[in-house]
Amino acid sequence: MSSRYKLTYFYFRAKGENIRQILTLAGVEFEDVRVHWDKWQQIKNEQPFGQLPVFEEDGKCLPQSKAICRYLAKKYGLAGENEWEAAQIDALSDQFEDFFQEIRPFYKTYNKLIEGNLNDVYDKIVEPARDKHLPIFSKYLAESSSGFLVGSKLSWIDTQLADHMYTFTEFRPDYARRYPQIEYHQKRVHSIPRLREWIENRPHSVI
Repeated sequence: MSSRYKLTYFYFRAKGENIRQILTLAGVEFEDVRVHWDKWQQIKNEQPFGQLPVFEEDGKCLPQSKAICRYLAKKYGLAGENEWEAAQIDALSDQFEDFFQEIRPFYKTYNKLIEGNLNDVYDKIVEPARDKHLPIFSKYLAESSSGFLVGSKLSWIDTQLADHMYTFTEFRPDYARRYPQIEYHQKRVHSIPRLREWIENRPHSVI
């Protein structure tokens, strides 16, 4: 009997989307619970670490987005073909987390958790962070013979980077202008049939 999966996260993409896309690529059904802020305060204390996302498998709960991604990616063949590739993927994911933390004010401003002008936050915080971190990912793509970040196959760091690029090129169409390899990578990843269908039909959110 197949496992029953449930993902609980906020109504936007951010740290929940890569989990959704891994499950989509795996071709497995899952309950996609999207929580709005008014409901969040009601359920916050019920969560293992008091935060989201939380993944459930047959009633067992796993918190923390990266732990969930690693677990599912390993289970469904998206974590590299050997331990070295898995470690490289983890390293890039940790680098991406550094990037995400630097641009977190953009997400908080968008969700009105802090006051500020979104365009100002983009210009002062997102662009400098982009030009600090994206060259690292560009270097990996330049050295890759497969067009993916690590090894010869798609992995969960590819979907993570591609969704980031989707978010910010929607906000600023010229976001990737200095990084054509990453721009091409995003289009390639999102042309995978299961992902393309998911993106076309998922609930809309800017971030």
